[in-house]
Amino acid sequence: MKAEELRIGNLFIEKYTQQLINVEELKKDKIVFSGKFLNEWQAEPIPLTSEWLLKFGFRQAGNTTIFKEIGSIEIGKIGKRFYLQIRCENITLNIKYVHQLQNLYFALTGRQLLTIK
Repeated sequence: MKAEELRIGNLFIEKYTQQLINVEELKKDKIVFSGKFLNEWQAEPIPLTSEWLLKFGFRQAGNTTIFKEIGSIEIGKIGKRFYLQIRCENITLNIKYVHQLQNLYFALTGRQLLTIK
């Protein structure tokens, strides 16, 4: 995990307590998670699962498809493959973690993806 890949509000898991934490501050030499400085190895990225997508307001369509429409943009997952569809153009994405989806959503919409407390 590199600081330049993160945004304030990104969700992670604290390695030893398994508590949900979020990025609160990004500085040149440190990252502050939920009010405390943690080394990079103390915070683990959260694997992006179907359950997380549903928590973020994505909708289930059939057994293998989960998606969210944002105007003419659709972000979704079919089986294990994530995709981005803009109008009729499909792009396969390599998204493995919750914070990557949060960053993509913000880049596309200028808004935070619903944050889970």
